[in-house]
Amino acid sequence: MIITSNVHIFTCVLILFTQWPFSNKINSNKQSSILAEAALFQRSGGDAQKTKDEQQQQQQDLYNNERLVAKLNNNEIIPLIGLGAENLENDHIANIVSAAFSSSSSASNKEEEERSNLGYHLLDTARVSGNERLISEVLSNVVSKNHEDNPAYNTTIHIVTKVWYTHLGYERTKISIQESMDDILGQFKDKPYVTVKIHFLIHWPQCYDAIEWMNCVEDEEALPAYVKETGDAIPHQAPFAYLGSWRAMEEMYKEHYPTISSIGVSNFEREQLDALLQAARIKPHVYQGNLEMVMLAMPELRHYNIHPQVYGLFQTVTTTLPVTKIDIARRQLISLADEISREINLTEKDENSIFPATLLLSFLLQNEVGVMARTTSVQNLMYNSPKKILQVPSSLAPAQNDRLLHILDSVQYHWNEEEEGHKVVEADEKVHVNFHNKLSEDQSPINIAFLGVGAEEQKEANMVTEKMEPGSTLYIESYPGHVFLVTNAETGDEIKKFEVKADYGKAEWFSIEL
Repeated sequence: MIITSNVHIFTCVLILFTQWPFSNKINSNKQSSILAEAALFQRSGGDAQKTKDEQQQQQQDLYNNERLVAKLNNNEIIPLIGLGAENLENDHIANIVSAAFSSSSSASNKEEEERSNLGYHLLDTARVSGNERLISEVLSNVVSKNHEDNPAYNTTIHIVTKVWYTHLGYERTKISIQESMDDILGQFKDKPYVTVKIHFLIHWPQCYDAIEWMNCVEDEEALPAYVKETGDAIPHQAPFAYLGSWRAMEEMYKEHYPTISSIGVSNFEREQLDALLQAARIKPHVYQGNLEMVMLAMPELRHYNIHPQVYGLFQTVTTTLPVTKIDIARRQLISLADEISREINLTEKDENSIFPATLLLSFLLQNEVGVMARTTSVQNLMYNSPKKILQVPSSLAPAQNDRLLHILDSVQYHWNEEEEGHKVVEADEKVHVNFHNKLSEDQSPINIAFLGVGAEEQKEANMVTEKMEPGSTLYIESYPGHVFLVTNAETGDEIKKFEVKADYGKAEWFSIEL
């Protein structure tokens, strides 16, 4: 049985990747040179003749190369991949933060070497998480150990933190920022080999009674007296209190730059962002949100060159909800990662094989979209790391790019989808095929027909879809060996035949182009 669904894809995601002004992208020749060096270093472990200090310096240079950083609209540099530590349980912080930021070269075996020197330079948290001081203590210990191992060690650590909705308003925001700075910077006073750059965001534009986990009244009542007595309006009763917060952030940024390296917002709806942009003397440098929010805000982000950061990406991709389109997107991502690994002669057992999470991160980073990846697993920390991202080819085939765009498009708004547990359970019994009509808009639509299995073609083709427009995609459930014919819907001329070669439970992507 063949099940079909025909939808026009990439409606929002294309904005992100085809129209973003890549004015800060590096020269392609320079990038090729850097990536060649990265590949050499990652795959061979560096020149055995180099000294320990030279190898560590080379590694630091790689982790600060243009492929892993973005330039903000104030000309500051920010890493593109960050460790998400907001709401991370305190019991996990020491282990995860240490593993992410350690540059120790004392690995005793290949497994330890694989998980060492991961190259993180950015961490994301929030004032409301109550872990800024703990994170800084752990980071301080890690960089001290790095410096003991290598006296030439010198690094820059970026920390994104946020002002909670209870502290919206001019005076309250100043209090929150100062308290965060005290907790973060106090641990690094006697460490001249570490530069700490803080990026402050407004966490939410207001408290919403409609959001179940927000407790507007209770949180206000629980504030210490010195916050309540500032004279600011009660935030949840003042929907534009964030404008006062922004004025405070502008002043603190001017006063403490470059320690406060940038300011920005998080979880703002498009209308709220518009209001802030109209009032701001300094435009936001950073916008953080989930994938859906970033897409909706993209016109403003593009126009003002505001750096986008996505959080919660893997919570969506790995959701346990039995949603068919998420399940298919995962299978497409896993299958594509396997295909790319095979193309560069890597196997699943190869330590340098391309992991699905790494591939998706690399794609976003190549398009200057930052990602905050939260995990309590050291294994996942490695998959999400700059070290692993450098092992992904820097350029993909057009069909592979289209496939990744489709995956990102598919994982959006999954909570609105009907749960179909039986389909997800049965998914391992089929091959999941997408046809993407890559023809230009001025060309004729196409027909797709099922011809049969392998060389045993049927006398009459069974039509799968008719008049499939350029730019659209078709999903079907199929089986190994099935053959399909693509023809011009107006003339009947053959365009191409496709045979399903993927195994059961895997996914395949057929791109139709002349």
